[in-house]
Amino acid sequence: MDGQQRITTLTLLLIYIRQLMIEDNLQEANYLNSLIFSTEFGSKTFNIDVEERQGCMEAIFERKEFDPSDKPESIRNLWNRYQTISERYPSNLQGKTLSYFADWLQHRVILVDIGAPNQDMALEIFETMNDRGLRLSNTDMLKSYLLARVGNEEVIRSLNDSWRKRVTDLVDAKKNADFEFIKA
Repeated sequence: MDGQQRITTLTLLLIYIRQLMIEDNLQEANYLNSLIFSTEFGSKTFNIDVEERQGCMEAIFERKEFDPSDKPESIRNLWNRYQTISERYPSNLQGKTLSYFADWLQHRVILVDIGAPNQDMALEIFETMNDRGLRLSNTDMLKSYLLARVGNEEVIRSLNDSWRKRVTDLVDAKKNADFEFIKA
């Protein structure tokens, strides 16, 4: 329901740190692999397993060229956020401190999974808990309110996908166009 951006950002950061460790010939680089991908029957699957992201994730992981210009916005964002990490990664967390930072990430950062018995409860939890960090926009709160009343999880998924596409189209056209559209 929520947290995919945080997990994606953490995964991109781990990939970048792993690459720095490989450049520094640090054996600990391989310890990060299980936080980035899983291997089953000889096949690598990124822990964030979204089929449309596979090519981009593989290019990032393998340090290959990738042109996101003709890809969906989520792929362009994924590629651009990795570039942001590599441009802004602090120099004081490289060299001797790199292993310590990687250990800190592995052993001190805790991700909490909050399960919900059904979609209605998940939407209510999302609405209630998302008052920390970046505030929900009026558009997000309206979507949550409307979807919580649908009842059928398959219909909710379909409506959610449709809502996201429409909001993305509006925001791509003009900043805050989603809010202006709903206000109108």
